[in-house]
Amino acid sequence: MNKSSEKEILIYLINHVVFPIKLPKESTSKDVENEIIFLKIIKNVIENLHDQNKILKNSAEFNKITDMIIQWTSLQGYSAKLDKHKYFDSINALKNNQSLTIYVRSQNSCLTVKPISNDEAILSMFQVSLENEKVMSTENDIEISYPTRSIFTNKLDEIRSEDFSQLIADLTNTKYDESNATSFKAGENHIEIRDVPNTKLISEYIFSYLVSNTRNDFDRLPSKITKKYRDNIIISQLLPFRRSG
Repeated sequence: MNKSSEKEILIYLINHVVFPIKLPKESTSKDVENEIIFLKIIKNVIENLHDQNKILKNSAEFNKITDMIIQWTSLQGYSAKLDKHKYFDSINALKNNQSLTIYVRSQNSCLTVKPISNDEAILSMFQVSLENEKVMSTENDIEISYPTRSIFTNKLDEIRSEDFSQLIADLTNTKYDESNATSFKAGENHIEIRDVPNTKLISEYIFSYLVSNTRNDFDRLPSKITKKYRDNIIISQLLPFRRSG
């Protein structure tokens, strides 16, 4: 990696992680590529913590996190496109109580699948970036519960099918009209490319289809944590600067 590339990545990390007072005014085409590098950095940090800290190394929960980050990096740490075959292999290699996380980029969603038996799983999701209006309509930090939604499903066989892997790859890689943000101008709805996609193809379509209506074991759903979004938007260009999700 040359010095120019190193400087570019450093600037990216400062803007999206350290977050200085003076922010860029627009997004760049390199943002997606640099997100991949950021994911690899996270993986290296997690692995170093695991190897150097005996308490963490012997922690079952931290080992699950380490495995999840490693798997996530293998899926999305080398290309902005999700490979359906890699996803199929990963989802079928999961054992009970292991988790697989995927950034469904084109649907502005993070999805986690966790098998809990031979035919059941827990699916969780949250919205990665907030809509412009939500961020810009308040002066205070916005707090969101993670995950925002979790469900039981008894359709683990379908989740592990090739068709489902193809569906997740398509939703990750392809922008659909149903997910586009819109604005109402001159009496008509227009696609708003400056705003983030909505999550309904995951939160409504996928979850509604997979949810099990016969299970009420809410104690086994994942605990929620409250986290600040810390999302900033500067709308002065066609593609405004937005902190990486």
